[in-house]
Amino acid sequence: MANVEFPDYMKGVSGTLKTITYSDGTKRKVIVTCSKSGKQRMYIRDYKPRTAKVTEKEKKQRNLFAAAASFYRDLSEEQKAYYQEQWKMHKYFFGGKKYGTLRGYVIASYIRSNS
Repeated sequence: MANVEFPDYMKGVSGTLKTITYSDGTKRKVIVTCSKSGKQRMYIRDYKPRTAKVTEKEKKQRNLFAAAASFYRDLSEEQKAYYQEQWKMHKYFFGGKKYGTLRGYVIASYIRSNS
């Protein structure tokens, strides 16, 4: 692991920067993390594919989320305006969580009403 000093325009960068695939087929990820103190660290992590099978519950959740995303995508402008009004009226909260985007708010309400 190394301490990294990025230029100002890259401060706060975090996540996977690059996935490296070697000639023998192995993969590694170059990861950058940002701590609460603002220090950034970079390290390489071996890629490990999932070994457990997807459970029925996971499949149901994935399908529900896909349906919710499709529901949001298919909303008319009038429907979006209605949800926008509801979102603002509830001060951007739904189910005790604050949503920063209308899409997140609509998807959460869809999932709650259909699960």
